[in-house]
Amino acid sequence: MRLAVLSDIHANLEAPDPNAVIGLLQERRIPSVLGNHELAVLSARHLNWFNPLARRSVRWTIDMLSLPSRAFVSRLPGALVLHGCQFVHGF
Repeated sequence: MRLAVLSDIHANLEAPDPNAVIGLLQERRIPSVLGNHELAVLSARHLNWFNPLARRSVRWTIDMLSLPSRAFVSRLPGALVLHGCQFVHGF
């Protein structure tokens, strides 16, 4: 079996289009986990983890996300176990 791990795509389909990226993840049923940027999208208290430029980018993403995209992000798990491997963001 062949697996590909994509990391930290940050909604960068066409630099950037977060709704299109989320649409592709859903359409292709690509398993995904919650990362620090998703946490910041869901809760402003996580924004203080970011430098000013990254914080501005997260705020822009928040403004761009549709309600269905936000719902998708809110359902992302913190970890996945697939094919005997555990997948997490960071740590």
